[in-house]
Amino acid sequence: MNWLDKKLIVTMGTGGVGKTTISASLAIRAALEGKRVLVMTIDPSMRLKDALGLQELGGAPVKIDLEGAKGSLEASVLEPKLEFDQFIARSLDSTEEIEAILSNKLYQRISTSLAGSQEFTAIESVLAKVESKNYDLVILDTPPAVNSIDFLQAPQKFYDLFNKDMLNWFTTSENQSWFKKTLQTGTKKATQVLERLVGKDFLSEIYSFFRVIQVLAPKIQKRAALAQNLFADQNTAFALVSIYDQSKVSEAVDLSKSLRRQGYHLRHIFMNKVFPFHQAEAANDEVLKKWQSEHKYQLEVKKEVQTVFAGQVQVYEIEEHLGDIASLDALKKLGQSIYV
Repeated sequence: MNWLDKKLIVTMGTGGVGKTTISASLAIRAALEGKRVLVMTIDPSMRLKDALGLQELGGAPVKIDLEGAKGSLEASVLEPKLEFDQFIARSLDSTEEIEAILSNKLYQRISTSLAGSQEFTAIESVLAKVESKNYDLVILDTPPAVNSIDFLQAPQKFYDLFNKDMLNWFTTSENQSWFKKTLQTGTKKATQVLERLVGKDFLSEIYSFFRVIQVLAPKIQKRAALAQNLFADQNTAFALVSIYDQSKVSEAVDLSKSLRRQGYHLRHIFMNKVFPFHQAEAANDEVLKKWQSEHKYQLEVKKEVQTVFAGQVQVYEIEEHLGDIASLDALKKLGQSIYV
């Protein structure tokens, strides 16, 4: 199964290899082929917005007008606070409960600072988009490789944060709040100290926060498990964007091993900036000299890639272009050059 047949593609790679550009190009190619595509980024540099020629790019998907497309293309950037708020709204039944937690001062302070919360809400958003069936293909453009591994580990971190041991620390078997429990066990003096430090109203906010968390915890655990299953699914492809450089290939090997340890598998490698034979005549002397010096080196590294990943992944080569990929038309041409 090639990359065009997947439901979710997670592009990964170190800095400087053109990962965001390739992600956008894959999305455009898929839309041209008739797919309903959403390309999402969690890269804070917002390079996807510039690559697609957009003035603004936020949490709500923006439609990209793509001439000649048989399908459709949308783009969005993952905004952790917005995603967390939307998760709350989807998870609670009562409008009053939703408004209460969203206006809760404690929730507002820690909703995006808890360990793994930002990554969890990003993954939850990806899961929701795939489940919506509004798209045939979702492409997730992740941060540089080390951070993207942390991103994939976030569901487990967030799951652990809301496990039963933690909840039991805040509640009794009678489902009383931790706040009430402290008052009933002779620690009123300590509570009075807290009141002077943060105010009685804020302690009430703590009570309200953990009351809602008790409702949310099972849903957070369930969504975290579903997210992990999604990333391990056969219809999900982890795709590495790299170049024929010894250090980058070593990083690719390490990334592949890290994915395998987590139960995921690298399916595709897009080798970018490959020596462009057919453009040699159009290159000026300086560019041609550079290509000639790099060609032999690239061939040597290519042999190593073929040896290391033989039978494990499908390798695609994307030739280096003379000009900058700085417009939608340029991305479209690049996408059309990626074979399927």
